[in-house]
Amino acid sequence: MTSATIEGIKKDITSIKNQLSQTKGELQVKVALASMEIRDEWESLQKEWDHFVAKAKPIIDDLEESSEDAIETIKSMGEKIKKRFKVLADKLD
Repeated sequence: MTSATIEGIKKDITSIKNQLSQTKGELQVKVALASMEIRDEWESLQKEWDHFVAKAKPIIDDLEESSEDAIETIKSMGEKIKKRFKVLADKLD
């Protein structure tokens, strides 16, 4: 991978993580006031978030050594979490 490609991928993954982190914070406030069913769903999503962050950090930190599969996996995980955040947000609105 070229340096420009690495920086672009790093920027993409960091952007996904930052967007998800902001959405997560907004939802966390709403979930505190929600029903038990919503809180259970939040707990499940929180575990998925923790897994995503744990997987994303080493990929971002050492992108030159990361495989294309690892990069695509972390992007896919981010998209899945984004969709689940939206479903939960829709339930809270």
